[in-house]
Amino acid sequence: MLDDVQIRPVGLREGEAHEMIRQLRGYGRLSGERRAESVDLDLLAECIHRVDALGLNVGDDICSLDVNPLMLSGSRAVVVDALLVRREG
Repeated sequence: MLDDVQIRPVGLREGEAHEMIRQLRGYGRLSGERRAESVDLDLLAECIHRVDALGLNVGDDICSLDVNPLMLSGSRAVVVDALLVRREG
């Protein structure tokens, strides 16, 4: 809906998840700008790293993985919808 995404191949470097978050156009809102309720950016980065780890573990079998949306509330993260496309062959 917002077309505000960051895409990386698996194998993220240290700190790259936080870098991806900061590059979002909606970063200000996530970080509490203009009185918006901020989210736990460390938890969000941890979720990104966990998806990256999944990609590293089963990457040869996956063509793509889309997680949208990921809802954060307090110390909880919930994937509402995800699409995994298996590689043919």
